[in-house]
Amino acid sequence: MRNGAPGARARRAASWVFGTVEAEHDARVALEVPGVVRRVRYVLGERVAEGAPLVELDARDAQLRLRRSEADLVRAQAAAARSEGGVAHLDAQHATALASLEVRARDLERWTSLAARDLASRDRADQADAQWRAALLEAQRLAQAADDARAVAREAAAALDLAQATRDQAQLDLDRCVLRAPFAGVVAERLVQEGQWGAAGTAAVRLVSADRVRVRVHVREEDAPALRAGAAAHVLLPGVSAAPPYGDVAARLPGQGDAAGPFPGRVEGVAAAANPRDRTFAVDVAAGAAGGLLRPGMFARVVLDLGVVEEAVLVPDGAVVAEAGAHHVFLAEGDRARRVAVTLGPRQGEGRLLRAGLDGPCEVVVEGTGLLFDGAPLARLGD
Repeated sequence: MRNGAPGARARRAASWVFGTVEAEHDARVALEVPGVVRRVRYVLGERVAEGAPLVELDARDAQLRLRRSEADLVRAQAAAARSEGGVAHLDAQHATALASLEVRARDLERWTSLAARDLASRDRADQADAQWRAALLEAQRLAQAADDARAVAREAAAALDLAQATRDQAQLDLDRCVLRAPFAGVVAERLVQEGQWGAAGTAAVRLVSADRVRVRVHVREEDAPALRAGAAAHVLLPGVSAAPPYGDVAARLPGQGDAAGPFPGRVEGVAAAANPRDRTFAVDVAAGAAGGLLRPGMFARVVLDLGVVEEAVLVPDGAVVAEAGAHHVFLAEGDRARRVAVTLGPRQGEGRLLRAGLDGPCEVVVEGTGLLFDGAPLARLGD
């Protein structure tokens, strides 16, 4: 059996986990209106800018609808203008009728007063009364006509609004005959062909962001409390050789093996709840695309910075024994093994940090621990 002498000191803890590279933006961009694909303006793997045209549909029907709606809008504008002019004309006539009514009212009062004093004939007073009544009826008629004209004007205004909305919708449908990139990215899949008819909602292209990616990983529940948004991280690609042209991208990390990287990243977010199946927490790590090397779907290894653990002891994984929810290690004391309960800290590569349980210099059994029990005899390798 082999043993080691761990030393308790402040150590920077890290968690080594695996995950899959995901695009920061990954969307299947769909047709917004139905139509026949007239032109596909991208190729697989092409970088496109935000707003760049991707697919053009046959727009002849949309153009005709726009022309028709524009003609309807012109008619509605003319009808609204006529109705507004009619209202203004009737309001002017009504104002004149009210002025005439006021004059007739004064005449009636004057002739009635003169007839009462026998200074004018009764017929003249009756004539003034008839003229006042005629002026009153005319003022009332014009008031009603003006009210009716205003109602017609309101309907014309509503028809104008509807015509404007119809025209705007026709313009929008025409604009949507050209499908544009919602964000800058790289074409990941070509999903339509020229001449194909597609309904609204048919996916036409898969677009992924080109400059930013994230890696979704899952950490053990004992590591999750130490992680915070903004924590440092490094991303490695085990499936990509670290040899040139990628070997000089960044300094190598201990234990990374023949893997490209590491590429700098940061913790974007940590899940608020654990997965009930395996008690792990999802963590999103944001990173740059490393010149296009980090691509969605790639397998990645991520090193998460868990901060500094004070007075921690680092031991190999094989030294820690789990039993009934507790953890312990075996110390070599002479030719016997002594079991000691320990408190685990974060995982550190292929080892574990121990927060408590070991005090002072000691020898820890690191191999064959599955066969040991408290007080078991030991035989050192090489003895």
